[in-house]
Amino acid sequence: MTMTITRTITTTTIITTITTATTKTSIINLHQYHHNHHQQEHHHKPTPPPICHHEKQAIPQPIPHTTNYTLPHTTV
Repeated sequence: MTMTITRTITTTTIITTITTATTKTSIINLHQYHHNHHQQEHHHKPTPPPICHHEKQAIPQPIPHTTNYTLPHTTV
């Protein structure tokens, strides 16, 4: 019984950690984009938006994590 409770807590902690990490990354990306946008405004140069930055953001991060913590869970 105690083992089951411990496992549940561990899984929840992992999920929370991943969610927090993903949120922090998104905030950093948004801040970086905002900063780049401001720099462009100050220089008054019609530079194209950073395409690579958007492509990186478009990758859904939680998917690989889901596979990681589901596999050990099913084996247990």
